[in-house]
Amino acid sequence: MSLDRLVEYAEASAEIRAVCDDIMATRGTDWIDNFRKALASRVRISIDERFKP
Repeated sequence: MSLDRLVEYAEASAEIRAVCDDIMATRGTDWIDNFRKALASRVRISIDERFKP
């Protein structure tokens, strides 16, 4: 199993920041827990998987 490094908001790409912003807005908070950091950092994989034929 591969382990991904958690991406902090300050060093995240614009795409990951957008996901984090949405998570924070939805949850009504100003921080992201590690579980959601892991999900946000996998956004590229999620988008690619969704649009595979």
